[in-house]
Amino acid sequence: RLQPHRLDRARMGGGADRTADLDAHDDRNEGLRRIDSKNFKALGLLEANKPNTTKTTTTSPPVYWGVLLLLLSKLSGCGHIVTTRLLLRLGYFTPANLAVLRNVVTVFFLGALLLLKSDLRKNLKHIAGEVRSNWRSVVPGAAGTFVLQTLVMQSLDLIPATNLAVLSLLSPPFLFVIAGFILKTERPTWVRFAGMVAAVAGAVVIIDPTGFEAGDAKATVGNLLCAGMALCYAIIVTVQKHLVASVPAAALQFTFTAYAFPFFVLLAACFGDLGSMALTAESAGGAAIVGVFASLDYYFAFASLKYVSTLLVGLSNSLLPLFVGIATYFVNGERLSWKDLVGAALILAGMVTVIAAKTEQVERAAGRGGGDDADGKALLELDELDRVSRESRAIPTEVP
Repeated sequence: RLQPHRLDRARMGGGADRTADLDAHDDRNEGLRRIDSKNFKALGLLEANKPNTTKTTTTSPPVYWGVLLLLLSKLSGCGHIVTTRLLLRLGYFTPANLAVLRNVVTVFFLGALLLLKSDLRKNLKHIAGEVRSNWRSVVPGAAGTFVLQTLVMQSLDLIPATNLAVLSLLSPPFLFVIAGFILKTERPTWVRFAGMVAAVAGAVVIIDPTGFEAGDAKATVGNLLCAGMALCYAIIVTVQKHLVASVPAAALQFTFTAYAFPFFVLLAACFGDLGSMALTAESAGGAAIVGVFASLDYYFAFASLKYVSTLLVGLSNSLLPLFVGIATYFVNGERLSWKDLVGAALILAGMVTVIAAKTEQVERAAGRGGGDDADGKALLELDELDRVSRESRAIPTEVP
């Protein structure tokens, strides 16, 4: 049956050929309307797949949650460092066997946290699957954890805790280079660089590096161990930034510690320190404090990576000299000098500068990988739609 407008054309005459041409033109127009309706979503897909080279300024609304977590992390780190140094000075432990006890406490503490938090307990199978699928990142994270903790323990047996706190400030420069120039996961900016320099300078002012006993061989070795510790910390934070989106902070730290624990036992056995522990109520309590504070230190730092950049996590180590200085003031009766106050002001200024700095990101849709067969077919149909549309506009539509 002829459609009404086609029946009218047949009655008007003009020849069968002319009527056939006009009918074909109507068929093409109706086909275009059907294709356009069918692929309405595909039109949006075409726009989404165009390379986007525009710069967008993004800010993280919950960034202050990350700052709070970093403050808690450094307070815990201060307790861990000061207590470790005290236990080693009193001769209760050697660095190797204290590391074993510390990690025993860490495994039990974080294991209890995973079981007590309902959201983590219900997703243990999923978390385990994520850990297995990301094993290439978990292995260097566990290796870095072993090396980092070993260097911390050994250095605190050689140099004061304040020296370690200052030398931990080498991690921000390492992170600035790794994230900004090697992996290129974060855009390095002059504002961030200036904030980092200000915070590092503040920490150096608080603890005068000229007070280091550079002529003492033991102090020199301890300082070198701390430099290696700062590099390991930068590597671990970079690995954690990649994993923290899929693996919760507590589960991530538990995994790193569990994988590294046999190596702590092996190292203590090689040094012959497994049987030399002076386990008393006082020493066992001190080891438990070290384990809990160390767990909270890394747990809060890992959790903050959801909200802040790796550079800010490394830069937060600038707070350690200030916190350690306050702790030694109460423990040893040391007074804060004008250098401590000036250094604290520089640290605060550097932290505020980095936090307030906006991160510019250039995102390109092409390079993210992507698209399935259905998307490809939709795009081909859109190309065909565009071609047919251009041809249809070239055909006259007037009826003689």
